[in-house]
Amino acid sequence: MAGFSGTADGNEHAVLLSLHHGVQDLGVLSKATSSDAYGINDFGVVVGDSSSSSGFDHAFVWTSFTRMVDLGTLPGGTISRATAINDAETIVGFSTINKNSQVHTYHAFLLAPFGGIHDLGTLRGRTTATVTQ
Repeated sequence: MAGFSGTADGNEHAVLLSLHHGVQDLGVLSKATSSDAYGINDFGVVVGDSSSSSGFDHAFVWTSFTRMVDLGTLPGGTISRATAINDAETIVGFSTINKNSQVHTYHAFLLAPFGGIHDLGTLRGRTTATVTQ
């Protein structure tokens, strides 16, 4: 199971809960303070978002081998969140696509292994609803 927990310094960190390891702090992206986990697959690969050195939350993927990796955003975006991952390691989530606006426009994305990030667009509206698998 994956989620988040409060830390002694008042931030939140993404955590992985297992029978073998108990509660495991997944940390944060470089120079960041907080993170949240939203999805996990059967192999223990976790996705979520973390504050980042840019000052904006970025989607991440975490494995016991790579630790937390920043997935970035869709082109032109500043904020992203990964919400789910399947056993084929296809990740879905959402990202802003406009960096210079007071009102953010969010688009769903799909990130397939070795396939790059794909903007799933909208249904003629400005924003896509949160995507889960």
